[in-house]
Amino acid sequence: LLATYRRVSGTVILPGKKHRNAACRKLARFAAAVRGMRRENKLTDDHISRLDELGFDWMDGARNTPAKTFEESLEDLRKFVAENGHCRPTPKKSGDKALCDFVAKCRKSWKNRNAHFMATRFKPLDDLGFQWKIVAKVIPPTKPKSFDKTF
Repeated sequence: LLATYRRVSGTVILPGKKHRNAACRKLARFAAAVRGMRRENKLTDDHISRLDELGFDWMDGARNTPAKTFEESLEDLRKFVAENGHCRPTPKKSGDKALCDFVAKCRKSWKNRNAHFMATRFKPLDDLGFQWKIVAKVIPPTKPKSFDKTF
């Protein structure tokens, strides 16, 4: 279907998932799934090379960035830890929303005890000092001004 689309349209830059044409929506969902499979290292080298030959767009349309593998995101997190001393990036601190999304997805996979995650990805993150639970800051209550005035 992708090869046919390229022959007809001359490109493999696909329309969005909300396109009015059902075949285009199907291709857009396929492309999103393929990008996800690449991020999770589930595509063979043969699949990747065949998609590259077609000119497949590896950019994630929502973020306009290339889809990163787990290892690439883990390396970004290692750099963040080296610079900041902790594994809690925020969009404001890191300037990298994709890194924040990666951390959130890892926490969610850990919380749900995803079998693949626990078997292959838990240890490298844990060795890095990954904070699995977010602990909210406790701010002590302040005394109301009227209390100070009364005493």
